[in-house]
Amino acid sequence: MKKTFLLGIILMCAIQIFGIEIISSGKKIIISSEKLEKYEQVSLETHLIKDGKPKDDKWLGVDLVTILEENNITDYDQIKFYSNDNYMVRLKKEEIYSHKPIIALNRNGEKIDKTHIRLVVPDMRDMFWISGIAYLETESSFELQFPHNIIFAEKYLADKEQHNLKPFKDATGFNFAELTNEILPTDKQYFVIGRDGVSHWFEYNNYLSKAVLISKGDKFDMKSIQMPGGMWIDDIAAIIVGSKAIIFQNQFNNLEEVMELLKISEYPNTIQLRTRSEKKNIPVNLPFSENDWQNSLKIIW
Repeated sequence: MKKTFLLGIILMCAIQIFGIEIISSGKKIIISSEKLEKYEQVSLETHLIKDGKPKDDKWLGVDLVTILEENNITDYDQIKFYSNDNYMVRLKKEEIYSHKPIIALNRNGEKIDKTHIRLVVPDMRDMFWISGIAYLETESSFELQFPHNIIFAEKYLADKEQHNLKPFKDATGFNFAELTNEILPTDKQYFVIGRDGVSHWFEYNNYLSKAVLISKGDKFDMKSIQMPGGMWIDDIAAIIVGSKAIIFQNQFNNLEEVMELLKISEYPNTIQLRTRSEKKNIPVNLPFSENDWQNSLKIIW
C-alpha cells in the first residue's frame, strides 16, 4: 500500500513539472502544460522545404508574447530557448514581436506530447523551431565586435598533425581546443558562423570544450558531442571572441567577403598584414590568391 501511495506521489510530481520554465531577472516562473492549454489558442500554418520537398503544417498553440507580457517579462534584449537534449537557440526581442512565435501544443490536429511541446517561428528557418522546450532565459544581447585582430586558421594548424576524432566515425581533423585555446579566452561568448550564414553564440564550457573540426579537403565542419546535431556548423568560416577572430581563409576570396558574411559595413580600406618577418599594408580587397597572402599569419586593422 505504501509503495502504491509513494508511486502515486511521484507520478503526480512528474505531471506537475510538465510545461515550461522561464528564468528572468534571477526569478523562475513555471507554467504547467495544463495552464498552457487554458490560454487562448492561436492557429497558424507553415510551409517549409525539407530535403527538396514541400512540408506544410497546421499548428495550434499559445502566443509567446502573451505569455511574456502576462508575466511582466518585457525588459530583455533576447531570449535563450533550451531543449531537454541541450539544444539551444536565441531569438532577439524584435524577432519575437515581428515573427509572432507560438508555443505549439497541437500539430495537424494531433496533440503534441507534453515532453515535446515546441517553439514554432513563422518565416524563420526551422533550426529555430526548438522541440521539447525545457526552459527559457532572458538575457542582454551580445554585440558582434569588429575583429581588429584576425588569425588565419589554416596557417595556425599547418604545423599540427590531424588525428582521429572519436567518437565520430571515420572522422579526422583537430580538436576545437587545438585551434582556439592559445588564441582566444575560454570564459567569454563565442560567435561561430558557417559559410552559409548559420551561426550561434556558444558558451565555451557548455558546448565547445569537446568540439572537433572535421576535415573535408581544405575546409572543416564543426561538431560536438555536447550539442545536438542541429547546432553543428558546416563549412565553418569564422570564430569571433571580443575583437579577436579566427578566419578560415579557404572559405573566402578576400577580406571583403568576410565582412559581408559578418554584416560589417564599415571597415578600413587597407589592413596590416603580418608574417613571421615583416609587416605590410595591403588593400582589403586584395584576393587571397595573391602572393602577399602566402606567408600571412594574421592581420591587424
